[in-house]
Amino acid sequence: SNPPTHEGDTSTIDTELLQNSIFAATSEYIITGNELANQTITVSTHGMHILSRPMIICDTTRYERNSLLFAVGFVLRRNVDPRPYWPVLSNLSSTFRSMEV
Repeated sequence: SNPPTHEGDTSTIDTELLQNSIFAATSEYIITGNELANQTITVSTHGMHILSRPMIICDTTRYERNSLLFAVGFVLRRNVDPRPYWPVLSNLSSTFRSMEV
């Protein structure tokens, strides 16, 4: 199958290359260590905002590596203001944390 084209654009897009490029540019901000836990992170690149909120649950008896680190995130178009989504992301990640605990 052919890669998708955008209206008015006759060039094709290599979506796999684009996805790898976006991941390479943002992965260190999405997959973080515990130093950024409980912080909302917004990365704006490739025409989009990537919002992420890494969370950590420390429990030496429950987890093999003494803690569980996970992240919840949203991807928004660059023309969308990400600020209204910050409290939603915070609440959602806190809910997931509470469900796990």
